[in-house]
Amino acid sequence: MTTQSDAAALQNAIVTLDAAITTLQSGPVSSFASNLQNTVSAIALVASLGAALIGDVETAPQPPATTASPLTGTLFSSLVPVTSDPLTITVTLGGIAYTFSETSGTNLGTFTNQYFSHNVIKCTVTGCPIQLYIKHDLTGNSRAEVVSEYAYPFATWTTGAPDIGTFTVMIQQDGKALQTITAPHHWMYARWRWQSSPRSIIMTPAALVAKGLLFPIGPVTGIPAGVSYGWDPTNTSYQNPMDMAGLTGAMPMTGGRNDIGPITDVSAACIYSFTTANLLAVLCEAEACGSIPVHWRDLTTNAPVYMYANPLFTDAGPATLPLNTAQNPTGWNLDNSHFPNACWLAWLLTQDSYYLEEMQFHMVYWYSQPNYFAGLMGTGHIAMYQGQQRDIALGVGLLYQISYAMQQTTSLPSSMLPMSQYTKFRADDVSYQTTTYVNSTLPAYALFDGNQPNGQNTAPFECDYLLMREAQAVMLGFSERQPMLEFRARQILSMTNPSVWKIAYCTGYSFDFSVATSWAQEWTIYNATNPAAAITTVDYLATRYAALAYIACVPGAHQSQAKSQLPAIESLYISTGQPIDVKWSMVAA
Repeated sequence: MTTQSDAAALQNAIVTLDAAITTLQSGPVSSFASNLQNTVSAIALVASLGAALIGDVETAPQPPATTASPLTGTLFSSLVPVTSDPLTITVTLGGIAYTFSETSGTNLGTFTNQYFSHNVIKCTVTGCPIQLYIKHDLTGNSRAEVVSEYAYPFATWTTGAPDIGTFTVMIQQDGKALQTITAPHHWMYARWRWQSSPRSIIMTPAALVAKGLLFPIGPVTGIPAGVSYGWDPTNTSYQNPMDMAGLTGAMPMTGGRNDIGPITDVSAACIYSFTTANLLAVLCEAEACGSIPVHWRDLTTNAPVYMYANPLFTDAGPATLPLNTAQNPTGWNLDNSHFPNACWLAWLLTQDSYYLEEMQFHMVYWYSQPNYFAGLMGTGHIAMYQGQQRDIALGVGLLYQISYAMQQTTSLPSSMLPMSQYTKFRADDVSYQTTTYVNSTLPAYALFDGNQPNGQNTAPFECDYLLMREAQAVMLGFSERQPMLEFRARQILSMTNPSVWKIAYCTGYSFDFSVATSWAQEWTIYNATNPAAAITTVDYLATRYAALAYIACVPGAHQSQAKSQLPAIESLYISTGQPIDVKWSMVAA
């Protein structure tokens, strides 16, 4: 705790420093070396006392390293001094040089939060398929970034090459070259950015957990930490535009992949152990999200596609678009059931507007699925895509992460969607979910939380994903999701309750609720058809354990029961002798 003596010590140190600087400036040349040493010592003392005082006031511990220094081995590995003067960018493509001038661009407005403010200038050049968005910080130290998008506005559905091929970008200021970047690819509907310096870390994972913005991840007694398949930490790098930084391009590939779930393994590892290497991996993964070809802007607004203004928008564009096909040069085959949530932690750590905008684009992709509006239009309202529960989970997660992030802003440029879209979407979805599921008398919903459109079956591991997203929305302060959380908590609480269900059988792939009218009857049916379906793999048990731990952290009617039932599931997991993927290594509050 800070005391008066602490503050007095700092004040005395500042007086000493002031005297040392005066002596250094006015003293004789012969004493310069010793006076300099005295000044350096005084500076160190002020820094030490000030850091201790600040650390006592701040609830957040300081990170092991901040992004105020170069991030080695990445596209943003160089710190480039800039001023507020306008930039000139030359893009060389197909042997033709196109010059973009910030002074001739269109000002789309200002982004502002409590940490920084920057403008957004859109620049285009006739004949060049690339659009640039130039941003200068308006407060604090000079910082600039240039976002490159190869994205014909969706309203024209103009076709073009899925990849423009090798290109070079030279960034200049005041007639001097700041940096030149050459890359072999630029996918259509993808983007990347150059930064003069990365955004600083504003809060550590530990502080974010303490504020209720992240769920606690850490060692679980008796269960060694592991990682899901496919994660090579050495491959989580972002060195060139269109790099994937370890994200899986073949998204429909199923299984316990490292980059799917409420957070990625990379993000979980950073929460579990906040090291410079883990921080770097999180930022690289978030930058690589720009490589995913889902960046569709509205021709009339410059913002990502606004679903209420374009209710029939889908991603079923011309066949040449590099979407949802394995036969394209981008390396991406998209699927909203297995889409990575790779920007959330990066935004929490930095509040970088680029990551918020990226999440907006991800949600555009999510609601662009051709069958999204089936059965939901006609009332003027839109609700979550009612496909698989993991589909719904992605939508719930993005909607409330975006909404929380936008609550932290005070102004937005027109290149980003307004809060009003997400407010309306939340209200529409809560209304639909309440009527269709929470208040339903259909046994599959009223008793079992079937939560599938056919009202007959459920996949427990998908329910776990959705339950974790509902818990996160409530943790972020959106009490409107509390009824959905309580509704969806019933299934996991029943299937991990030994008096209702044999918990060794709580994680089957799918359950049919079309016949049973009680949990006892459902157990009889399930046991008769799946006599050997006890835990044979820890994949589903891990998600069930994590989901139970998630809701044990969130206040509500479910919380005490979740806490009481968690030890039995933990013991069941320990009995398998298997490690648990770090993203499921939950430490319940």
